[in-house]
Amino acid sequence: MFLGPVESVLAEADIPPAVQMVEVGDNFAHFHIEPLRRGFAHTLGNPLRRVLLSALPGAAIATARVDSALHEFSALDFMREDLVEFLLNVKGTRLRSHDAESAILYLEIEGPADITAADLELPSGVEIVNPDHHLASLTDAGVLRAEFSVETGAGYVGSETRGELPIGVIPLDMVFSPVTKVEYHVESARIGRESEYDRLILKIWTDGAMSPADALRGAAQQLIESFQLIAGVDETLDVTSSAFMPPVPEAEGDPLEDLKLSNRALNSLKRHELETVQELIQLSENDLYELRGMGERLVTEIREALATRGLALADNASAPDESQE
Repeated sequence: MFLGPVESVLAEADIPPAVQMVEVGDNFAHFHIEPLRRGFAHTLGNPLRRVLLSALPGAAIATARVDSALHEFSALDFMREDLVEFLLNVKGTRLRSHDAESAILYLEIEGPADITAADLELPSGVEIVNPDHHLASLTDAGVLRAEFSVETGAGYVGSETRGELPIGVIPLDMVFSPVTKVEYHVESARIGRESEYDRLILKIWTDGAMSPADALRGAAQQLIESFQLIAGVDETLDVTSSAFMPPVPEAEGDPLEDLKLSNRALNSLKRHELETVQELIQLSENDLYELRGMGERLVTEIREALATRGLALADNASAPDESQE
């Protein structure tokens, strides 16, 4: 029906493929994809599941600013929930954004009142998928004023990856994926007297921002585009050429946070007053091992992070015989 890769799987056998929607709801769908040559159900099912869970685009609330709250451990006397619980509820708000740019949501409610996602003031191009989602309960007189930024992306982005924000702006973990759960398994399928075929059974749950059928189409399209890149490789092309090398950044003075290091590695470098990529690549591996708390695992992580940007440490000094971790 709408999955092109299935047709190529069975081209040699001249068996028409079929994608059957066995059960469908607003947030759930159950698909059968058959017949597939033996082994190809897993070949299709595993990458589809991975793309569905981690690579589909979506929108999420990125930051929050609440009046009279400087950080997430603040408390408001007139609100039943503490700020941590309130922000967890805010993260559960599911959005659909028709604009690639960021947006701002506003909230201003006078208590006592029960606040739901429907009380958020939305700009054009942004919709709330779960308007009945509970945010907070105001138990006494008082006004809750807050604003939230919305970003679009894919997968999951933790709040710790954000750089420095103004005082009072609280970063939130962002779950962009509209798919909440995927299950697949494989059964034997029979075509006439032949039983050497597979049936791929795929079940998809979404948060309502995207239908399961659209999610499956989107995942299949991403896989098609990825495999087309490989299928189009010239046999005479040197795959080690600069066209396949990571780009070298124009500014080596970028902050260390851009390397996406673990908190342990980043904190270890900053304790020794290292702030930029330029300062880091002036050190050798032996220099790193001399830093307090730096061991083989962290040095390897730093070396690999630099390599993704086409950079390297000052020399190729080998690690010491024993790890200092």
